[in-house]
Amino acid sequence: MPEDTVVIDCPHCAELVQAAAARPWLDHQYEYRIGILQCPKCYSPLVAYQDFLGPQGPHGIEEYGAAQRLWPSPEVTLSMLIPELIRASLAEARKCLSCGTHTASVAMTGRAVEAMCHHFKTKKTTLFDGLKELKDRDIIDRRLYTWADELRQHRNLAAHSSGAQFTREDAQDIFDFAVAICDYVFVLNKKFEEFTKRARRSAKKRPGRG
Repeated sequence: MPEDTVVIDCPHCAELVQAAAARPWLDHQYEYRIGILQCPKCYSPLVAYQDFLGPQGPHGIEEYGAAQRLWPSPEVTLSMLIPELIRASLAEARKCLSCGTHTASVAMTGRAVEAMCHHFKTKKTTLFDGLKELKDRDIIDRRLYTWADELRQHRNLAAHSSGAQFTREDAQDIFDFAVAICDYVFVLNKKFEEFTKRARRSAKKRPGRG
């Protein structure tokens, strides 16, 4: 692969392509680089980001990490606060989206929701009952339960011989809903806990009012 060509997901072609740099890469003090690329299939412009990995191999050749799309439709960043098993399924679902295997992406997204039930050690064996238990335990609210149950139904269609076919738009929406649920349960809850702790500490330091 030519030096100025990287593998990246083109949202217009809905597949991975080897896109060439249309302009010289912009380096930021050997931390990362940003480049304007052109898809070789649809000729659409793409903006990519790569982390600098440093000199690699016996000849010390400078290498960069996998290209991440910044524009258009930047890729969703999965928070490290999301447990690894759930995050791995979401990452696999995103990879399937990039490759255009939409039904597989829906199935992997459903697997992430199932992994969330396992994380909280639900006592029920089915995903339907597991999600209901999460709602009853106030881990998810009524609206998130509705979202998650809708994802469960699509996951069943994708995982079994139902003949269902999913468009890229459907698979992307299903993936986005799953990420939103995980961000609420694992990221926003954690941030709110930290916020309330800081607020309590600040309140204790304030002088009392007479």
